[in-house]
Amino acid sequence: MCEQIKISKIEHLKMIEDIITRMANNSFLVKGWTVTLIAALLIFADAKNNICFIWIAIIPIIVFWYLDSFYLQLERKYRQLYSFVQQDYINIVKPDYKEQVPLFNMSTENVKVTNIVRIMFSKSIIPIYSTILIVTLIIYFINC
Repeated sequence: MCEQIKISKIEHLKMIEDIITRMANNSFLVKGWTVTLIAALLIFADAKNNICFIWIAIIPIIVFWYLDSFYLQLERKYRQLYSFVQQDYINIVKPDYKEQVPLFNMSTENVKVTNIVRIMFSKSIIPIYSTILIVTLIIYFINC
């Protein structure tokens, strides 16, 4: 019985690892789409000889910035859940251990991490989006 529970816990950890990997990949894709979209808007504005409407690019920058932060927040929640399940797995032989995570529970509603606004200004997010935003604003103010 105990062996079956250990195998189930390992499978639970693998499921959480897959979600963490997916969230990290989503975050990477959002960054790529941001750079691509803003570059396309800049090229389009230059081709139409109307660079002054580039301010519209600020909207997708902020939306993608928020979306990237959302994925990072989810990733952090699942990393915390992974830690809880891992601790539970390590302590599985203790019958008095009270704080067990139910098998294959993927809910992160009780997992507390930093709020999304603080994540937006974290050192892993702010450099890319602030750079894109500043470059876009510089191009706008130079040409208009």
